[in-house]
Amino acid sequence: MFIEEVTRYFMNFLETDFRKRRIPKRSLSFKDRRGNLTAFRLEKYPVFQRKFTRLISRQQTDFQTEIKRGQYTATI
Repeated sequence: MFIEEVTRYFMNFLETDFRKRRIPKRSLSFKDRRGNLTAFRLEKYPVFQRKFTRLISRQQTDFQTEIKRGQYTATI
């Protein structure tokens, strides 16, 4: 019925506090709640990025690689 549709419209309008509904903002976080680094940008390490790209392009479900301290560095 027309009356029901109009009533739903105004009820929805009142429930949103007269504001437009917005899509929630999505963002990537590189730190957890405690401030620990959980991710990093691969562009900073081009040699590692090439190796990692080759690894994932093989389309294996389980792959491992060993990274030694100081093996991949970034230029300042």
